[in-house]
Amino acid sequence: MGLSRGWTWLDRLAQDLRYAVRILRQSPGFTVAALATIGLGIAASVTVASFVDALFLRSLPVPDAGRLVNVAVGRAGDMDATVGYDEYAYLRAHATTIDHLAAHYSTAPLYVAVDQRWGQESGEVQGAVVSSSYFAALGLRPWRGRFFTAREDAVPDRDAVAVIGYDFWRRKLASDPAAIGRTLRVNERVFQIIGIMPPEFHGVLIGEPPNEIWIPAMMLGTGYRSCDALRRRDCRIVRMIGRLAPRRTAEQAQAELSALAARLEAPPLGAPRGPGGESGELGDHGHQVVTVKPVRGSPVQRTFLDLARLLSAAAAVLLLIGCANLGGLLLARNAARGGELALRLALGAGRPRLVRQLLTESLLLAVAGGGLGLLLSLWTSRLLLGFYGVDEEGYRHFYDTSLDAPVLACALLLSLLAGVSFGLWPALRCAGIEVAAVLKLGAGGAGSTRARALLTGAQVALSLALLAGAGLLARSAGRILSGRNFDPRQVAVLRLRPRLVGYGPDGAHAFQREVVRRLAALPGVESVSLARGQGLVWHGSSQVRAIAPGSRQSARSARLFVIAPRYFATLRIPLLQGRDFDGHDLPASPRVAIVDETLARGLWGARSPLDQTIVSSEEPQESLRVVGVVADHQLASNVEGPTPKLFVPYWQQADEIDSRMCIRTDGDPERALPAIRHAIAAIDPRVPVTEAMSMLAQVRAFYTDARVAAAVLLCSGCLALFLSAVGLYGVLAFVVRRRTREIGIRMAIGARPGQIAAAVLKEGLAIAALGAAFGLALALAATRLLSAWLYGVTARDPTTFFAASALLGVVALLACYLPARRAARVDPMEALREQ
Repeated sequence: MGLSRGWTWLDRLAQDLRYAVRILRQSPGFTVAALATIGLGIAASVTVASFVDALFLRSLPVPDAGRLVNVAVGRAGDMDATVGYDEYAYLRAHATTIDHLAAHYSTAPLYVAVDQRWGQESGEVQGAVVSSSYFAALGLRPWRGRFFTAREDAVPDRDAVAVIGYDFWRRKLASDPAAIGRTLRVNERVFQIIGIMPPEFHGVLIGEPPNEIWIPAMMLGTGYRSCDALRRRDCRIVRMIGRLAPRRTAEQAQAELSALAARLEAPPLGAPRGPGGESGELGDHGHQVVTVKPVRGSPVQRTFLDLARLLSAAAAVLLLIGCANLGGLLLARNAARGGELALRLALGAGRPRLVRQLLTESLLLAVAGGGLGLLLSLWTSRLLLGFYGVDEEGYRHFYDTSLDAPVLACALLLSLLAGVSFGLWPALRCAGIEVAAVLKLGAGGAGSTRARALLTGAQVALSLALLAGAGLLARSAGRILSGRNFDPRQVAVLRLRPRLVGYGPDGAHAFQREVVRRLAALPGVESVSLARGQGLVWHGSSQVRAIAPGSRQSARSARLFVIAPRYFATLRIPLLQGRDFDGHDLPASPRVAIVDETLARGLWGARSPLDQTIVSSEEPQESLRVVGVVADHQLASNVEGPTPKLFVPYWQQADEIDSRMCIRTDGDPERALPAIRHAIAAIDPRVPVTEAMSMLAQVRAFYTDARVAAAVLLCSGCLALFLSAVGLYGVLAFVVRRRTREIGIRMAIGARPGQIAAAVLKEGLAIAALGAAFGLALALAATRLLSAWLYGVTARDPTTFFAASALLGVVALLACYLPARRAARVDPMEALREQ
């Protein structure tokens, strides 16, 4: 009996599907429009799901990834905390809840020079300095060759062996099958290639630039020149990862490691150490807390969290607009089928049967549109994550956007939900028609006009909210590239890394002076300067307290910049008073400084800051004589509030080795980069030249989140506006079609075409105005959430709201015009004859 009922149900489902396919084939225009609408909505949602999946949900491509844990020793919950090698070695030696506890420094800058037989230039790659237990902890097997052993990771600077990534082998070594056993130079040290990583593995830091070379932890001096002694007390750059022992939990591991960490203390310099770097039972280190968490998602996911929420909201709104639009289309289509549906009811079809048939058609549309959206998302996902392809330091990032079970499940679930949401209400309304009235008068879909008007008004409201947000972000993104008292155009930036090839401070200064001299003499180069900084060349390297002895305003927090002469001229920052730094500002010369207007006002008010004394809180504290004042400047207008800035001479900093350069050219800086590289290589070809790009490209990469937010909302807003216009047009076209007889009668008794057109326009614009009123309220509430991406624009910028409303009004007027014109051209005689 149960089996018979099952077959009956399947037979009815097959019958419904065949009938739905036949009905949809009879209306190709409607079907194509419906598939495109729902496909775009599903594509947007699946694209966001792929983005979230790639950055938050993906596990490492290793066996039994659920057993992997990150271990951090520091403030509670701080998974970015790093430790010294001795602390790691002590925990590794005593932990029983974690198998193969491993250390890794996975953001090591490695400048790699490959053999000329492979025809590739040298370049900087992201490397990893790892303990020998790293590969066992991850459960990896080499694709070719082998991994380094515990013996090769036992003595500092002895075993120069390297495991390379599959992509590095394919791209840099031309997939040479004989690469194992060959050598390459890493930061001027010769390393032997002993293995190749599996193709799917790119490192343990998802969302960061992928690792391309792995070297032993004992070779840290090669991978990080600033920390050349692995067991120095201030060398705390190690992160830890491990695999939970069988039948052990992360909570148990955290309890055990916390007890071990409580006995840790930094041993005194010169204290005897055990073979593994241990120093016996170490004393209390009460401020340390151990946190053990599963390895899942991206370590930079906090950076992307707000953006993921914004993208999810935009995709949800777009999908809602698409569903509302399709709901309106189905209401009109089912109203046009009123005679057919009434006849089926009159012949004995039950109303539930009719609802099921209509819902089957909607679900078929949704699933087919979902398949279309899934295919489209393969392109849009790569497009979205392509924004993050290269960061502001020139590193390429890798994100796995391949379709997996969660993304496929999301696409299917969204398709089914969309099918039910836009199909159920029209089906229920049509199933409730009055059979006698429809068969007698030919009317159908009672009340469908009002329902469609409500749906269209909701679309207009959501569209205006998206447009307002898109306008704010677009204006903000434009201001990023239009700096105040600062001109990033026609400027090339790069980084010199003499430290990686063994330069000391004196040699580095001599090299850098020669670089400045050679580049300044190149044709097309207007100005050259050096700076120390993190990330962008104009970002200060540290925060200091600037103190003016004897001033009423005793101290101000300021951003410290270490710059060479002509920095201001190169970036076109106006020098208002005094002088620029010059070649006489050397280590043996009196200490000098330049301040910006904000810092000068904060310390001396209306008095001239020239020749005043300022004391920096940076160790060691120094007294600096102010020799100049520059205009307040920002990377972009009002990117942040006025930030006091303190500038000190580059050549007075005796320990400066690595630096960033800015070179102003008289044309496209990207075209000048090859000549710049050639000139530097002519001085010393070993010195790594990295991060070479135009300053505008660096700005765009630095503000990628703002650009992504602007691009996504702009595309979503335009698409939502188009769908709303289609919906508004559909409502009015349906009204005109249903009221053709009425229009004919009115025109027959004297109504002018202009009056008819005005009436239709009034009805359509009333719907748009009501939707716009709700949309403005929604936009005012929603745009406050965009503050994190707004630079130089407030969340309630009246210009943006006016422009968005005006654009919506123009589009609404155009959408209403065509039905109004059609109504004005109704022939009274033909209308009455047809009715």
